[in-house]
Amino acid sequence: HNRLQREGETQQVTEEVTQQVTEGETQQVTEGETQQVTEGETQQVTEGETQQVTEGETQQVTEGETQQDTATEEQLEEEFIPEDFYYDYNDHVSKPLIQGMPEDVLTLHSSLGYECQRRSNLVVMDTDTIMFIAGNIVQMVNLLSWQHHYLRSLSGGGIGALAVHPSHKFFAVGEKGSLPHICIYSYPDLKLYRLLREGTEQAYSHLDFSSVTSNGKLLASVGSSPDYMLTVWDWKQEKIVLRSKAFSQEIYRVTFSPDNEGQLTTSGTGHIRFWKMATTFTGLKLQGELGKFGRTELSDISAYVELPDGKVLSGSEWGNMLLWDGGFIKVEIAKKGKKSCHNGNIEAIYLDEGELITAGVDGLIRVWDFETIDNADITEDNSVFEMEPLAEIKVGSDVSLKSLTRSADVNTPHLWYAQDSNGAIWKIDIVVSHTRKAPERLITYHSGEITGLDTSPTKHLVASISANGSVRVHNCETSELICQSKFTGGGSSLLWAANTVDPAGQTLITGYADGVLRVLLLQHHLSSHDHRKTLSLSPARTGLAMSSSLSLGHVCKPHNSSLTCLAIDGQGQLLATGGADSTVFFLSVKDNYQPVGFISTPSAVTTLQWTPTAQLEKLKLLVCCEDGAMLEVVAPHKDLYDTSKTYLLEPLLFTCRHFSSVKDKIKKAKEEAARNAERERKRKQREARLKKKREKEGEDAVLSDEEEEEEEAPLEEEKQTTGISPVLTGFYHYPQPDNTFWLTMGGYDTGYIYQCTMDGATDDGALYEPEVAVPLPPLGGEGRQLTAVYISHKGQHLITGMDNGVIRIHPLAAGSTANAYYITESLQDCYWSVSVHDNDTGRVNRLVSTFDDQYVISVGADGNLFVFKFNSKLEPPALPAVPGSVGDKVTSPPEDVKDIEDPRAYSIEDAKQKAEHDRKMKLAEEKKQRVRIEVSGLRKHFLQVLLRNKQLPTHLRLSAGDFIMDPEMEEKLAEQTKEKVELVHKEMAWELEKNRIGLNKLQMKYKAVVEFERIVVWGMDKCNDFVSSYRAPAPSPEFLNMILQSSGITELLPSATTTAAGISVPGTSTISDITSPSGQPAALHTGINKKGSTRRLSKMEAKRLRREQRAKQWEAILKRKPDDKFEDPHDAELLRIARDNIGDYKLKSSKDYVVPEDQQVTTDRKRHELLLLRNKLFDYRRSYNKKLIALRDRKVQDITKIEQLLSKVRELQKHLPVDKRSALPAVPQLRPEEIPERRMEYTDDTLVKFKEEMVVKQEAEQRAKAGADDFGGFGGFGGAPTAPGGTEEENKDETVAKEQAIGSSTATTSISSMGIPPSDAHVSKLEAQLQKEQLIHMEYEQLQCLHEVTSLIDNFNKDLLHLRHYKYHQDVILKTAELR
Repeated sequence: HNRLQREGETQQVTEEVTQQVTEGETQQVTEGETQQVTEGETQQVTEGETQQVTEGETQQVTEGETQQDTATEEQLEEEFIPEDFYYDYNDHVSKPLIQGMPEDVLTLHSSLGYECQRRSNLVVMDTDTIMFIAGNIVQMVNLLSWQHHYLRSLSGGGIGALAVHPSHKFFAVGEKGSLPHICIYSYPDLKLYRLLREGTEQAYSHLDFSSVTSNGKLLASVGSSPDYMLTVWDWKQEKIVLRSKAFSQEIYRVTFSPDNEGQLTTSGTGHIRFWKMATTFTGLKLQGELGKFGRTELSDISAYVELPDGKVLSGSEWGNMLLWDGGFIKVEIAKKGKKSCHNGNIEAIYLDEGELITAGVDGLIRVWDFETIDNADITEDNSVFEMEPLAEIKVGSDVSLKSLTRSADVNTPHLWYAQDSNGAIWKIDIVVSHTRKAPERLITYHSGEITGLDTSPTKHLVASISANGSVRVHNCETSELICQSKFTGGGSSLLWAANTVDPAGQTLITGYADGVLRVLLLQHHLSSHDHRKTLSLSPARTGLAMSSSLSLGHVCKPHNSSLTCLAIDGQGQLLATGGADSTVFFLSVKDNYQPVGFISTPSAVTTLQWTPTAQLEKLKLLVCCEDGAMLEVVAPHKDLYDTSKTYLLEPLLFTCRHFSSVKDKIKKAKEEAARNAERERKRKQREARLKKKREKEGEDAVLSDEEEEEEEAPLEEEKQTTGISPVLTGFYHYPQPDNTFWLTMGGYDTGYIYQCTMDGATDDGALYEPEVAVPLPPLGGEGRQLTAVYISHKGQHLITGMDNGVIRIHPLAAGSTANAYYITESLQDCYWSVSVHDNDTGRVNRLVSTFDDQYVISVGADGNLFVFKFNSKLEPPALPAVPGSVGDKVTSPPEDVKDIEDPRAYSIEDAKQKAEHDRKMKLAEEKKQRVRIEVSGLRKHFLQVLLRNKQLPTHLRLSAGDFIMDPEMEEKLAEQTKEKVELVHKEMAWELEKNRIGLNKLQMKYKAVVEFERIVVWGMDKCNDFVSSYRAPAPSPEFLNMILQSSGITELLPSATTTAAGISVPGTSTISDITSPSGQPAALHTGINKKGSTRRLSKMEAKRLRREQRAKQWEAILKRKPDDKFEDPHDAELLRIARDNIGDYKLKSSKDYVVPEDQQVTTDRKRHELLLLRNKLFDYRRSYNKKLIALRDRKVQDITKIEQLLSKVRELQKHLPVDKRSALPAVPQLRPEEIPERRMEYTDDTLVKFKEEMVVKQEAEQRAKAGADDFGGFGGFGGAPTAPGGTEEENKDETVAKEQAIGSSTATTSISSMGIPPSDAHVSKLEAQLQKEQLIHMEYEQLQCLHEVTSLIDNFNKDLLHLRHYKYHQDVILKTAELR
């Protein structure tokens, strides 16, 4: 127990306190005073003793075990903390680290950021006040007056969690750092009420007070990595009640059950856990049960709610709700149609008066019926319970809800405040009613990391840009949000143009992650006298008219990836942009940002800065890269380079060097200096001892061996680092020597500011070791990186930002001349340092000051923006001379500026290359067209030559070979064609084989296992009768083996046989194939395909033969042995004959009657009968199917014969008069269901025909569409143009009519050709008689052919009906057999 030191009061110390600590508790008391535990140390205690743990070790607590104090009142005298006791906040709050500077260098003026993506970062204190975490402070906002109050963390290491007491009179702040505290503050006086110590090692991730029913007397806290400790506190007495390790991964939430006292729930990464505070014989314990997901996919649990009956309803990553009961998922709940309850993770769930409220990342709030969810259960048919919400509220567009918190006003319990991870705080009326109010956005902020920052050159305005693409302009004095805008793509850099570019100070240049550059113009709307009215506005309040707006002045895309930095030269002529694509692009500012050109760099660009114009005659640009490269590039002039084909500037003068680490040498020099100092100290001590000894013993006295100087150990050789350190920042600093600049490095070389020069450098990128390295104070630990460096406008202070959220200010050494300040090694001796951003995620990205150095602004990766009052003790400079005030002069934005919204849009260089490529392609296409025209003319001329050659006499014609000008060329072309064909075959070989194997697999899986597919045979002509086959699957080898085993045959069947269709199919044999004509099983040939099986069977067969041979030998021997009861053979033969002929039978009613073994009914026998019956069914179906296939084959033959007969009739009808011609019947056709085996077959002809049909179909559709456009269809003046000849049936009829007409017209010619003169010709009587006989003969043949066709059709139809009746009979037999 801690002895409390009270400010201004007498310390009350408990005397002779006997402390016994059981397993897991921490000893905190030493004799007579409080034991101070050093940073990072913890204590582990075993039974009866205390174990000290060194720095860096952690307390190991097994899962499910708890720690508690079991000492009795006689063993431990407790100290009671009175209710009215308060700590002095000023004595405990973290303060800046100061050395050689005033305490009030920076004072927090305002916080303009919000960590909207942090979990549960919004609480309500009263009806008008909300509170949230911002870096190292707790920020309170009054929603009526828009006043802000700030509470700084006590540790300075950051803040992890917030919680409000149910009475709203207290709130808890869980901090970060080494052994952080939980600070309990009273409200509204904001006094420090209690400090809870040593609940976790590094940070608290969530806090929760117990419910109103228990008066909120307990507080639950859960820590983050590395211990993940769950602790239950008696917070008013600052005592740990229970503690246990909650889980081994990140924990998001911990809550007390509002209805079941003593129950808690925790959730986090991939888990949810249910806890009970159970009383055991050893005392109060925490018992945790891990929720089991079972068949449900594992999910992170961000939100849950405890139900009154002990169940827990949680969300999931995919948007459904999970109802937990007894540690298991009882049911998963979704919307009807198996739609998710939310599109994405559910971030908040609350129970409110019989209704459940859920909020998700999709920006929707849904209200559900509690009774329906509480009684939900799954059915056999559906594993997910489906229901619809009672109400749905869409908060807004581009909204992603992170948390909900209810209003503290008891009169408006339906009002809720929502945290939007896209940078807003909403006020929402959640009620199931049509009269509810629309959601109101109260405050807006940046969302995510703030990547860019700059200040106005004329006013106290600051502009910032964040990773979500939003740009915001604030007034530093009034904390007013001047204007805001949002663009596509994440923001990456921002620059406020200097007076040399825009004297009115209204131009902002922004860069984005997609490489786009946008020039924004700040348009002011309020006059100067109206500006006073906005002083009390919220820094981000919405719904009020803003004093300015941002309009798009220019847009271009110089880079293909993130635009990392911007720089404008001092004269305002050139804008340089650096990108992550390892390029630097130059734009002409005066020419409306027209591109000048670009250069390539060794790696991604991190920093750009122009040389001061007063330093060098030639303007140069300092370029720093990620791989340690430093370049100085001479400013390009637009007129010196040809950019008609590319914007790449070659040759452009530049020098390049790569940073080489000197940190090892610096360390070695420091160690050597320390050794020399130590050596000098020892030498002086030795001389002093020798002097004293000589004074006592005389001049001849010498030191003994023990007093001799010890031999020094040699210095250990430093290991040279080989890693590449990135350049974080690079800048020029006037009045340092010309051609020098300063760098800050990351990685191993951090901790110094290096002075570098380009004197003697070339463009080869040689390694360079800086000559000067100014050390920085190692505050916050070794290896902290300087991520932001800024020199104040007056040049007196160096302001730096660290990757742990710390801001430092160093005064620069004054020079001999006025306004000259230098960077020297005094930086480590004089500084002012404060931690303001989050120490884990709050890397300081940018630091700037206003034009008069009155304010310093910082932004970080945590999304916070802080404005500090800079007390530099100097008179502010005069306002820069600007023609007209900012409010009076308004720069008109250009019209018709089209934004680049597509992230895949071409960059400037890509567009140039694309245009150049298109130009070349156009020229090439034009040349190709000219060549084609020329070749076409040559071809036409060649054809004319061939035609003229053909018209010549035979003896004068040229042969085809004579036209070949170059036979070798023709052979070469033929060879090339052959090679191309072979290449195509090789390229398609793999795909062909793949498709073949795939088709084979499909056939083997789905087609080969079917012995007979369903075949339907239809009648011919007008007969609509049909008969179908049995779709019989092939008997499996397992089934056949079962029959053989039941028959006493143990050999396996062959793996494949031939089906009726002639296709080899695995396992299609039946028992009839392997039985003898008598029905008995026949001997099978051993056909084992498995490797080694034949060898094993042959060995077994040899052993069996040897056993049979020995048995025969024994049998022969025993036959020769006379029996003990020898009988006369004659008598025995007579008895045998009598027994065989007469028999020895007993009545079945006899008591001694025994059923013979061969007549006994057993399961094996019945099983064998069933197997045989099933096999018989296979045989019946197979027999019928074979008949059907034979009938189908006969139909194919009949159709062929009918076609031949009809063809013959057509020939005859060509010679018959029209009145003698009989009508021809239609040729029967095979339907697709009659030949199902051909549906997967195709040829080249069928593919060509299919392609032609598709082309005709498309043309018909186009004609129909065109006809519909031309007033076709109903109500129009015409329809779609029909195909020539009409429909298919009309075409067929027309074809028949044409054939008849052709026959009629050619009758006379045909008859004449047969020797029969036409009717109008003069013929003799004999010729007329012959003609008549021939016509009679042809008419007879016609009738015979038609009769034969009719007979074929009728006979087939009769056979079809007969087979159908046979199938009916078979159906009865098969159904009867199946019923057996």
